[in-house]
Amino acid sequence: MMVKAERIAVIGSGMAGLACARRLTDAGCMQIVFDKGRWFDGQLATWRAPDGRKFDHGAQCITATSLLFQHC
Repeated sequence: MMVKAERIAVIGSGMAGLACARRLTDAGCMQIVFDKGRWFDGQLATWRAPDGRKFDHGAQCITATSLLFQHC
């Protein structure tokens, strides 16, 4: 008997959303990530000014202590 795999929607492509998607994939689940932005980054992003300067915004300091966190 075949079991139909459910698709799971992950809302947000920030660090938490990507970590969730990774954990779901590792568990054998089918997932799709949705985000309102044009790129995946969540609140951790780099804004590029018209003159070429770059500004990082979001979390300013992150310490990755778990392997799951480090894979993102």
